[in-house]
Amino acid sequence: MAGTWAEIALVMFVGMGPIKVLVYYLGAIRHVSPALGRAVAVRAVASATIVALGLLVAGSILMRLLHFSTGALIVAGGIVLLAYGIQTVLDTTPIHEGDVPPTESLLMRMAIYPMGIPLILNPAGIAAAIIFSAETSAFGEFGDFAVLVGVVLAIAVLDIVVLWLARPIGARIPPEGIIVLEQVLGVLLAAVAVELIVIGLGQLRIIDLIAH
Repeated sequence: MAGTWAEIALVMFVGMGPIKVLVYYLGAIRHVSPALGRAVAVRAVASATIVALGLLVAGSILMRLLHFSTGALIVAGGIVLLAYGIQTVLDTTPIHEGDVPPTESLLMRMAIYPMGIPLILNPAGIAAAIIFSAETSAFGEFGDFAVLVGVVLAIAVLDIVVLWLARPIGARIPPEGIIVLEQVLGVLLAAVAVELIVIGLGQLRIIDLIAH
C-alpha cells in the first residue's frame, strides 16, 4: 500500500467522516424524537459503510471492467462533489419554524441519500475505496485489506457517536443558523472538489503539479 497507515486512515476519514453530514443531519432531525434521530443516524452511517465495504471488495474489478484510470476516477469524483457543493450554496430556500417536518419514511430515505451518499461517503471516499481495492488486489495483500476494513468500521463507529452526541444541539440552532452553516459547508465541499480535480488532472498528466 502506498503511504503510511496514518495517511490512509486520514484519506478515508476525509472521504467518510461525520463533518460533512453533520449540518444537514441536524437540520433534518430538528423536530423528530430522539429515537428517530438516532435511527436516522444509524441508517445513514450503515448505508455509507456498506457501500464503502462493497467498493473495497469490488473496486478493482470495476476498474478493470470499465477501463478507467485512477486519475479519471479522482476527476469524476471531484466533479460530482463540486456539483453538490454548488447546489448547496445556491439553495437558499428559507426554513421557517412553521414548516412541516419530514415524515419518518422520508427521513429514512434521506438517511440513504443524501446523508449516507454523498455526504458521509462522499466522492473522495468512493474514489479512495476503489483505489485502495485495486492496490490490495494487485499485490495480493490480504492483511492490508483486513486493516482497511477495520479502518472503515472504526470511522463508521466514530460517525455514529458524533451524530448521536450532536443531535441535542440541532433543536437549539435557529433555522437561519442552519442555512448559514449549510452555505459554509457547500463552499468547503466545493474547495475539496476542486482539489480532487486538480490532483486527478495531475495524475492524468494534463497539468503539472508542484512537488510540495
